[in-house]
Amino acid sequence: IQNNSPISDSIFLFVSALTFGFSIDVLVPIRAVWSQKFLRKLIYLKGMSVANLVSRTSRLTGFLVSAILLSMNLRISISITLSLYILSLLPILFIQDSKDTTIGKGTLREVMKDGIVYIGKTRVVAEIVFISSFSALFWGMSDSASSVMINRVFYLSSAYLSYTFFAISLGGIVGSTLTSKLKSVKNVGRKLPLLYGFGGLSVLFIAIFPTIYVLLGVFFIVGFLSGIASPLVSAILFGNAPREKMGRIQGAMDTFGTSFNSVSGILAGVIMTVIFPGNVFYIMAIGLVILSLIVSRFKSLSKINV
Repeated sequence: IQNNSPISDSIFLFVSALTFGFSIDVLVPIRAVWSQKFLRKLIYLKGMSVANLVSRTSRLTGFLVSAILLSMNLRISISITLSLYILSLLPILFIQDSKDTTIGKGTLREVMKDGIVYIGKTRVVAEIVFISSFSALFWGMSDSASSVMINRVFYLSSAYLSYTFFAISLGGIVGSTLTSKLKSVKNVGRKLPLLYGFGGLSVLFIAIFPTIYVLLGVFFIVGFLSGIASPLVSAILFGNAPREKMGRIQGAMDTFGTSFNSVSGILAGVIMTVIFPGNVFYIMAIGLVILSLIVSRFKSLSKINV
């Protein structure tokens, strides 16, 4: 970094991204187990809405702080980032160790297999994994597409990419706040198709009217819908997965979601190379509408109340 070597810079960034990504993927299943344990079933929705609200608010704050860090010396900004990350892990030390032995033990292969087998046997959980995976596939295209649109179509600086993330987070805060006010939601399976359908139709506006203002407006709407859908999906999962298998199920679910999200970036790259970048949003819109139609056919999910 200090010598401005492209190779060393690339290696540093890759290792940093890999380390942060790995730690987050480890913490998510742990958080799911603790959340399910500490929350009562009647407040799964409210609890996950508040957790989502805190996460979105932190992310929004992060975008603002990053602008300040980028103006500093690189070594100082990296040191501050690492310090904040370590500080965020300190609350874990204050969580009392559980004496519960029902979590079980096993090799990594056995644990992953157990989670996947349970998902396959439990219809509602399998439907949630399906929704999470394919929504990750289509939403994942937006990151690559928006970046290319801003730089190659709108000819704007990369700062506007931060504005799109800001818009998503702001929309997520509004959506999560709204969901946290709800005591319960009946027939969730009938609500989720509407959220994904509206998301698909809103994305269509970017393809039809490709301007930065439409992009920011749509990303706010997408964040808003996600802020509602995410707590609903988590509440359904918590209510239908046994605590002793929660970490395994969440881990398997995250594996599927990450895999689909990775494929989405590759797919978006191919589409943008062959045709106009804005056409990626047509693919996203069609995919999300089809997903909403498929989800509307999930009978067991349509009967779930959270």
